[in-house]
Amino acid sequence: MRLGRRGHEPPGAGAVKGGVPSVPTVVKAAAGLERGERVLAGAQDDHTGSWLLITSWRLLAITESGQVQANRPWLDVDGGSWDPETASLGLTWVGGGRGVQ
Repeated sequence: MRLGRRGHEPPGAGAVKGGVPSVPTVVKAAAGLERGERVLAGAQDDHTGSWLLITSWRLLAITESGQVQANRPWLDVDGGSWDPETASLGLTWVGGGRGVQ
Protein backbone atom coordinates (compact mmCIF):
# COMPACT_ATOMS: atom_id res chain seq x y z
CA MET A 1 0.00 0.00 0.00
CA ARG A 2 1.63 3.25 -1.08
CA LEU A 3 0.55 5.95 1.32
CA GLY A 4 0.43 9.71 0.88
CA ARG A 5 3.70 11.33 1.85
CA ARG A 6 4.01 13.79 4.73
CA GLY A 7 3.10 17.27 3.55
CA HIS A 8 1.18 15.81 0.58
CA GLU A 9 -2.57 15.73 0.89
CA PRO A 10 -4.01 12.73 -1.02
CA PRO A 11 -6.88 13.36 -3.44
CA GLY A 12 -10.23 13.40 -1.67
CA ALA A 13 -8.72 13.99 1.75
CA GLY A 14 -9.96 16.67 4.05
CA ALA A 15 -7.90 19.12 6.04
CA VAL A 16 -4.57 17.93 7.37
CA LYS A 17 -4.29 18.04 11.16
CA GLY A 18 -0.99 17.19 12.83
CA GLY A 19 0.37 15.73 9.57
CA VAL A 20 -2.52 13.26 9.20
CA PRO A 21 -5.25 13.84 6.59
CA SER A 22 -8.83 13.94 7.87
CA VAL A 23 -10.60 10.68 7.16
CA PRO A 24 -13.75 11.12 5.03
CA THR A 25 -17.07 10.66 6.83
CA VAL A 26 -18.13 7.68 4.66
CA VAL A 27 -14.89 5.87 5.55
CA LYS A 28 -15.26 6.53 9.29
CA ALA A 29 -18.88 5.35 9.16
CA ALA A 30 -17.86 2.12 7.37
CA ALA A 31 -15.26 1.47 10.08
CA GLY A 32 -18.06 1.00 12.62
CA LEU A 33 -16.02 2.27 15.53
CA GLU A 34 -16.95 0.73 18.86
CA ARG A 35 -17.58 2.76 22.00
CA GLY A 36 -14.20 4.03 23.25
CA GLU A 37 -12.37 3.17 20.01
CA ARG A 38 -10.49 6.05 18.38
CA VAL A 39 -8.87 6.56 14.99
CA LEU A 40 -5.19 7.14 15.78
CA ALA A 41 -4.01 7.61 12.18
CA GLY A 42 -5.32 7.45 8.67
CA ALA A 43 -3.67 7.50 5.25
CA GLN A 44 -4.93 7.15 1.72
CA ASP A 45 -3.34 4.75 -0.78
CA ASP A 46 -1.99 6.79 -3.71
CA HIS A 47 -2.87 4.08 -6.24
CA THR A 48 -6.26 2.70 -5.19
CA GLY A 49 -7.72 5.55 -3.14
CA SER A 50 -8.45 3.13 -0.28
CA TRP A 51 -7.91 4.30 3.28
CA LEU A 52 -5.82 2.59 5.93
CA LEU A 53 -7.10 3.35 9.42
CA ILE A 54 -5.18 2.61 12.58
CA THR A 55 -7.47 2.60 15.61
CA SER A 56 -6.85 1.96 19.26
CA TRP A 57 -8.02 -1.66 18.73
CA ARG A 58 -7.49 -2.64 15.10
CA LEU A 59 -6.28 -1.99 11.57
CA LEU A 60 -8.75 -1.43 8.74
CA ALA A 61 -8.54 -0.92 4.97
CA ILE A 62 -11.64 0.75 3.51
CA THR A 63 -12.41 1.92 -0.04
CA GLU A 64 -13.46 5.50 -0.74
CA SER A 65 -17.01 4.22 -1.23
CA GLY A 66 -17.03 2.59 2.23
CA GLN A 67 -16.37 -1.10 1.45
CA VAL A 68 -14.29 -2.72 4.22
CA GLN A 69 -11.42 -4.67 2.63
CA ALA A 70 -9.58 -5.62 5.82
CA ASN A 71 -10.49 -5.55 9.50
CA ARG A 72 -7.92 -7.13 11.81
CA PRO A 73 -7.42 -6.65 15.57
CA TRP A 74 -3.96 -5.61 16.74
CA LEU A 75 -3.37 -8.99 18.38
CA ASP A 76 -3.26 -10.51 14.86
CA VAL A 77 -0.27 -8.34 13.84
CA ASP A 78 3.07 -10.11 14.21
CA GLY A 79 5.30 -7.39 12.80
CA GLY A 80 5.54 -4.44 10.51
CA SER A 81 8.02 -2.42 8.51
CA TRP A 82 8.04 1.00 6.87
CA ASP A 83 9.92 1.69 3.63
CA PRO A 84 10.45 5.46 3.39
CA GLU A 85 11.67 5.26 -0.21
CA THR A 86 8.41 3.77 -1.47
CA ALA A 87 6.21 5.13 1.35
CA SER A 88 4.97 1.57 1.92
CA LEU A 89 3.87 -0.20 5.09
CA GLY A 90 4.35 -3.97 5.26
CA LEU A 91 2.63 -6.24 7.81
CA THR A 92 2.97 -9.87 8.81
CA TRP A 93 0.34 -11.79 10.74
CA VAL A 94 0.50 -14.06 13.78
CA GLY A 95 0.19 -17.67 12.70
CA GLY A 96 1.82 -17.03 9.34
CA GLY A 97 -0.15 -16.55 6.21
CA ARG A 98 0.52 -14.06 3.49
CA GLY A 99 1.77 -10.65 4.62
CA VAL A 100 0.34 -7.47 3.15
CA GLN A 101 1.82 -4.27 1.84
